[in-house]
Amino acid sequence: MSVAATSLPVTALLPLQSVGITPLEASLFVFVLITAVLTALFRDVLASIVVFAAYSLGLAVLYTFYRAPDVWLTAAALGAGALPAGEGGEWAAIREALEALDAPTTADELGIDDDTFLEAVTTAHTIRDRYTILGDGVSEDAAIEAATFTGVV
Repeated sequence: MSVAATSLPVTALLPLQSVGITPLEASLFVFVLITAVLTALFRDVLASIVVFAAYSLGLAVLYTFYRAPDVWLTAAALGAGALPAGEGGEWAAIREALEALDAPTTADELGIDDDTFLEAVTTAHTIRDRYTILGDGVSEDAAIEAATFTGVV
């Protein structure tokens, strides 16, 4: 009795492709997942920031792949936007880590003027209807003070 050879379709061998996810996308998902976990596990602030930068790069590539550059541009802006948010001297460590990666640390390096940066900081909490770390927002005076003190504007 002979057994006829059956061939499986390629989509059966690569189940992710059957739902529209390419191997490149799957690799990016795994990279983002690993870097996210490593960011949370590292206790050293600088190491955590460097791994977080890799995580952000992975997301930037993924968002570009999905043709959503507005999302990753916002994430890039948050790098410089996080500087005024650092309490105590944390903002200096964040700035140094971003500079070590040649990442933008000022509004000018992001390619936006100071007024646009301050408007973004003071209105960001209104963009989506959900809770954010910005709570009820940041006053313009507080945004100017923090951004000036940290050198973002």
